[in-house]
Amino acid sequence: MATIDWLTGIYLTTNQVLKYPDYVERLRDEIGLNTVVMDFSGELPKDVLAKSPYGGRVPTEEELGELVLRHFDGRPVDPREYDRAQALCGPGVSATGDDEVFRQAVGQLKDAGLKVWTHGGAWTIRRLMFCPSRVDVREWMEAVCVHWATQYGLDALDITHFRYPMGSFPLGLFGCTCSSCRATAGEMGYDMDAMVADLSSAREGLQNLDGTRLSEVLELGIGFFDVIHALGLRSGVLDWVRFRCDLVVRNLSRFKAAVHKAAPETPFGTDTYPASMALTAGHDYLRWGEMADFASPLVSHHRSLRVSNEHEIDVLAYAVGAHLHHVQVAVIVQIEAAAGRAGGFLGVHPVLAGWDVLKHVGTIGGDGGLGHHHFVAVGQVHIADGYGAVVEQGTTAQAARVQRFGPR
Repeated sequence: MATIDWLTGIYLTTNQVLKYPDYVERLRDEIGLNTVVMDFSGELPKDVLAKSPYGGRVPTEEELGELVLRHFDGRPVDPREYDRAQALCGPGVSATGDDEVFRQAVGQLKDAGLKVWTHGGAWTIRRLMFCPSRVDVREWMEAVCVHWATQYGLDALDITHFRYPMGSFPLGLFGCTCSSCRATAGEMGYDMDAMVADLSSAREGLQNLDGTRLSEVLELGIGFFDVIHALGLRSGVLDWVRFRCDLVVRNLSRFKAAVHKAAPETPFGTDTYPASMALTAGHDYLRWGEMADFASPLVSHHRSLRVSNEHEIDVLAYAVGAHLHHVQVAVIVQIEAAAGRAGGFLGVHPVLAGWDVLKHVGTIGGDGGLGHHHFVAVGQVHIADGYGAVVEQGTTAQAARVQRFGPR
């Protein structure tokens, strides 16, 4: 598989591509755009739909309750998103797709000389997640990924939400403990009963903390071992984190292998959480190369992933935390383009010789109908040499600086 040396891309929907055909051409000519990462809005054939855990119809809430993540107390993690799940034909795929329109958008972008990736959905919506240990969910996602890789002439799969629910949703941290996960945990050498007992103990420890005193301690600074001590954390809590990561690695490794078998030159990757939060979402950066060809860090959500202020983005947390030697990292920065106001692009070229490089490739006039956009930069990363960078984004998205740290 060829290395992607440099990529400048943008996330767009199918409708945006077709409604604003001159938009990508202008970006191509003015800032060197060469890739569009487009949502999947097509249809699936009958042989793929036959693998859906939905069974070819809209599932009832009771049926969804059997498919989704379950908290260790037995309840579904988030039934509030059942309506969104019922609008799908299976995990991650809309039931109202139009294959002709999707193919038209892909063809239009190809005619403009651009590469086309898709950021199709996976088993997590936001808080609601389909259980990743279920055989029907796993076989469905594998079949969908292979279909995407082989039927549209796409240049890469950049799948979003192959993870557990966002760490800011506490209930999502304590699933899944369904019968399928229990069996899978046993196969992988974990003791589900012991893990649930230690999770329950940790929750009781949290409930017993004095809020005022905890606030005072946080003001003074609190470290990892302070948390272990305060909550009386036992080994089952770490086992729980490892089990969820191992399950994600096992599944994505299978999907990656299936995609490469069907389309050897099609890279397979997914988005990530920052290293400080990755384990809460089931992402093990030490094993990233086993399950993906590249990573798409969620630096786009800088408001949700604050460091010291809302304009700091810690690229090191996304890249160096992975300990990857030959895996590519996509750095995604969100730019807000409001009507009549210019947006800009901030990109860090993640190559050893390029850590000093900050590429501000110009500004473009915003069209209110285009809303929020993500620009992507991709390059080969050799993390072992210990380079990192911090990008501090100005409030107008028009100024930035790069700080070097780590050995030369």
